[in-house]
Parts: sequence; structure tokens; C-alpha cells
Amino acid sequence: MEPDRKTFQWSHTTPKSNNHKDVSYPTSDIGSSYDTDISFSVGVYDGLTQSTLTNKKDFIDENTPAVFYNMSIVTTFSYGGKTYTHTTDYTYDEPRPWTSPIEQR
Repeated sequence: MEPDRKTFQWSHTTPKSNNHKDVSYPTSDIGSSYDTDISFSVGVYDGLTQSTLTNKKDFIDENTPAVFYNMSIVTTFSYGGKTYTHTTDYTYDEPRPWTSPIEQR
């Protein structure tokens, strides 16, 4: 099935595509390890903003599924010749292994 991609054009610019995201794994990939803890990031670019999600995988044991935590999201975009960055950091109750953040800053 084709993704729902739309193209639009302002009268004074080149055509722009929306509803499209490029996903990359800039540092490593979760598939690269099975039985270890690992930190990895995922980059998402939608044509306007670049977001980097930093994640943590906590391997517990062979009988317990690994737990994944989204540790931070950094979003960057440019407008009017200036670059803007917004960062959100998350804290978890990892000893319980809860995957819902207990704090967001």
C-alpha cells in the first residue's frame, strides 16, 4: 500500500512534499544486540523538523522481555534564518520496570 503523500506548492516556492518521514538510526540499531543493555537513537525528518529520539533498552533475563525507555527527544527546525531546538527529557521508575515516564522536563 502506498503511503498517503501529498505535494503542495506555494506560488513563490518549489513543490514541497508532506506526510512523509525519513527514519534513520544514527548511532546504532536495537537489532544489533539481544542479551545486553544498549542505548540507541532514532532520527526522524519530516521535511521541516529533525527529531532525534534517544532510547534505552534494558535486558533483564532470557525469560523476561526487554524493557525500552524513551530517554529524550530533541527537535530542531529553522525559520527566518534562525535555528530552534526543543529538548524533552524523561525519567522512569526503572527498578519496577515501568515504561511510562514519572517525570518530564
